[in-house]
Amino acid sequence: MPAGENITIYIRVVTRLTTESPGSFGLQLVGDISTATREVLALTDLRLFPNPATDQVTISMVLPGATRLEAQVFDLLGRNVLTHNLGTLAAGAQRFDLDTRAFASGLYSVRLTDGRASQTMKFIIE
Repeated sequence: MPAGENITIYIRVVTRLTTESPGSFGLQLVGDISTATREVLALTDLRLFPNPATDQVTISMVLPGATRLEAQVFDLLGRNVLTHNLGTLAAGAQRFDLDTRAFASGLYSVRLTDGRASQTMKFIIE
């Protein structure tokens, strides 16, 4: 398997409650085994600060060329709590702020994506 390639496997767990063999279970494969490649977003010097944060986080990066970006923030349960369309950013140093005042204390991840590739960072809200 080439580096950077992910495999997604869908498995359905089937449990049987019987008196003959308590605690037994079986696994059933659901659908096909599929592969998906998720490229790493081409940017350098990616930083998120402050971390931990309270009211906002700032994300800075250097883009090699003009790039259309979106920032998606997810809570610890994987729920999308914020989506911010940044539009097309010019090549070079870029930075933007995300308002986190409405976020409860906890661990979050922010994913920057251009629709094909992405990079993810984690941060804490106090």
